[in-house]
Amino acid sequence: MANNDRGASICCGLVAQIFGITALVLMLLWLLHYRDGLNLYSHDPNRVFNVHPFLMFFGFMFFLAQALITHGGLGGALTVLIGVPCRVVAICLGGVGIHAAVKSHHMLHFGNHTRSVHSWIGIAAFALFIFESVVWLLACVGRVTCCNECCDDEEPSKAAPSGRIALHIATCAAVTGLMEKASKDIADDHLRRGHRESTIINVLALFIILFTATVDMSVLSGSFARAISSTTRSVA
Repeated sequence: MANNDRGASICCGLVAQIFGITALVLMLLWLLHYRDGLNLYSHDPNRVFNVHPFLMFFGFMFFLAQALITHGGLGGALTVLIGVPCRVVAICLGGVGIHAAVKSHHMLHFGNHTRSVHSWIGIAAFALFIFESVVWLLACVGRVTCCNECCDDEEPSKAAPSGRIALHIATCAAVTGLMEKASKDIADDHLRRGHRESTIINVLALFIILFTATVDMSVLSGSFARAISSTTRSVA
């Protein structure tokens, strides 16, 4: 039964990759075709801001999810070899994404960068993931120092729930951010939103939610498989 759950975890992880890549393609279509592209060093604040949603999804959420998927389908040393680089990339690119939003706000002379619920949710997700990653890395270092096996099958399952919460909060931030951007543009007279762009935004939000859901299923299936294996070894 544990092998079946491990296989289900891997299958859910593969489906999550499909949803994630689809969301990435929709994100690029939206930003490049309807938003005039993205450039962190542009003099156009809108193009600078467009870096924010791209990096917060592909840079932060996507690599955060990869780190979590390693908890589900993999174990042992592979969790460290894949999980650590994914976490580092997620934190670095997520930081650049937040910088892009702040920079565009400065260019538009916004006085307060955290005046929306989207901002608070996003900051909470980013801070929680950093905290969880630090705790997880310290746990790994502690195991190596104590001459134990580096991050065995039980250690990832302890760190996974906090990562899942961070991913769910980040998903809420992504959806509220898309809603906020769409509502703002509808209110602006000089930005007339077309039906096709609205459809792309709605479908993009849907695929981001499906991406998070399948990643969560992958983590849960892997954790359940490890629990069954641990119980079987104890009984034996």
